[in-house]
Amino acid sequence: MWEYLTGTTCYGNTFTNVTRYSKIDHPMYLKVSPECTYYCIGGDQTGSNSLSGWQLPDVALVILEVEPLIAQIENSSNAPKVNNGDDVMTLKQRLSAKYTFHINDCMASYDYGDNVHSERWVCIAVHECTGEYSKTFKFPDKLKVTEPPYCARDIADPDCEVPKSLWRVDNAQRLRKHCEPIPGHVHPLARAGSGMGPSDNPNLISSWEGATPRPTKIGGAIRHPKLEWIDTGY
Repeated sequence: MWEYLTGTTCYGNTFTNVTRYSKIDHPMYLKVSPECTYYCIGGDQTGSNSLSGWQLPDVALVILEVEPLIAQIENSSNAPKVNNGDDVMTLKQRLSAKYTFHINDCMASYDYGDNVHSERWVCIAVHECTGEYSKTFKFPDKLKVTEPPYCARDIADPDCEVPKSLWRVDNAQRLRKHCEPIPGHVHPLARAGSGMGPSDNPNLISSWEGATPRPTKIGGAIRHPKLEWIDTGY
């Protein structure tokens, strides 16, 4: 399907045969996003000691074979804290022979126009063959917050278009501590339990006046009330 849609070669599973990448033309830019389930706060945070977390440090081996001029690597903003930072350090040590790093430990999607609460660890690796240019990269400036702030309500589907099978009714309890919505952050209202809960019925209920979280690997992370619901504080 990839080849049909793009007209370019599909090399299959990235890690099956890493050495094959040394035979392809070196691209200008390569973006990689190793699986982050075992690095994010909602996961068990075992990092490379897990089913797929090893991809973060090992993706350096792929980058060194492909050898692009610029590589962008992104993962959960919690990644540098997992395994005492050893996984991120291994990635950097492997790439340091040929690349200069520019790192943003907590880059928020909302700051760049995406109405999603998603904070990511982003590493821009610039090949040292570019000389002094490898040291000049700068992350873009954040966008100014609009008035009123861009929020989840702005991208919501009308209640009438939400299938009945997706509505949930349970014993969720209103959070006692009231707080005002913060632009770019989820605005919590109530909980049906501790933790994230099942993907088809998450525990956290948030308002439409904050941002909405990025989708997780297995589905949603929160629920919302109806758009017509009025917050009376109860």
